[in-house]
Amino acid sequence: MKTIKDIATQLLDERVKLYVKYDTKTAKQYYFMCIFNEDLDFGINLMNEDIEIVIKTLKETDDYILNRIKEVISDKLGYFEDIFFIYFFLFHEEAHWLEFLESCMNSKDYCNSIKLNDYNGELAKLSEEIKNNSDNKALIDSYRWRYRSTPYEKRADAYALEKLVLYLDNK
Repeated sequence: MKTIKDIATQLLDERVKLYVKYDTKTAKQYYFMCIFNEDLDFGINLMNEDIEIVIKTLKETDDYILNRIKEVISDKLGYFEDIFFIYFFLFHEEAHWLEFLESCMNSKDYCNSIKLNDYNGELAKLSEEIKNNSDNKALIDSYRWRYRSTPYEKRADAYALEKLVLYLDNK
């Protein structure tokens, strides 16, 4: 049984390993997520779950974004294996954390800089609408699409794809 922690320990840049936390409240909800707010689960939050269970959960999720990530990886590599989701998401979170470290900002200023990518408040507005309509899949998909379209997310995706290719080339 190989876990997320086993893979993260092997893959992640040494500069971010100090900030990785496993099985936090955030990780239990999202599997992979950076939190820059020092009042919350500050760091890279990862669920330390068996990778087969995570992959099974991801594959059972009918999510446009996951399908799009799979398509992007397949286009770049010419093939796709389920484990690539795990590698991609770890590298994606690494990208966010490295960007934070390299910004030399405190967490509050960095969070505010990210909010500038909110398309004039569209994400905040959609987030509020979702709170009142949590079963509206179209609204949730719209939020996810807008969020994934921010420069912040695009940079992390580009980094993750580049690192995935390098990792597989050197494996």
